[in-house]
Amino acid sequence: MELLLAILPVSLSSGINLYLTLFALGVTERAGWYDLPEAVDIVASLPVMAVSGVLLLVEFFADKIPYVDSVWDFLHTFVRPVGALLLAMGFIPADDPELRTAVMLLAGTTALTAHGSKASFRALVNTSPEPVSNSVVSILEDTFVLGIIALFIMFPLIATGVSIVVLVGLIIALVLIFRWARRVFGSVRDFLLRKPIPPRTEATT
Repeated sequence: MELLLAILPVSLSSGINLYLTLFALGVTERAGWYDLPEAVDIVASLPVMAVSGVLLLVEFFADKIPYVDSVWDFLHTFVRPVGALLLAMGFIPADDPELRTAVMLLAGTTALTAHGSKASFRALVNTSPEPVSNSVVSILEDTFVLGIIALFIMFPLIATGVSIVVLVGLIIALVLIFRWARRVFGSVRDFLLRKPIPPRTEATT
């Protein structure tokens, strides 16, 4: 049950920042704060931590530059959900294929929802004329990832409950952003397709 409770928090954080999630899990394992399953504790190995640390450093800076963050998110559309899926599989015993399949679907969907919400909101933030908002949002996202991982280690049940609430909120936010974007694109399309009104001519007598 404790391993199952890890699925939502880990998948949610992976969808937002996969490299920070991997690095944080590696640190917790090496520090002895949490005993990861054998299939997952590879994230605590020095080679994996070195790679995840370097990629985390790259993402730290790329995530705070307007429009660069959106390109970075686009490149990770499949990386984050797949990474979350592989992590989730490690928390479930290999002798239960039905449960592993269900967990894979749950983890992939959760991470894809988190990633889609992050990417969509970042695209919206990029419309702001000042660059500070990107850095603020990025720091808040990283803080949330660290917070949900810490909560999962100390109180797995509470972490799962928080993840469910956040996931529902992200789905609602995605729907609202999609509706807003559709209205904006519709207005732009109507403006571009609008036929010019011919100038009025004075009637001759």
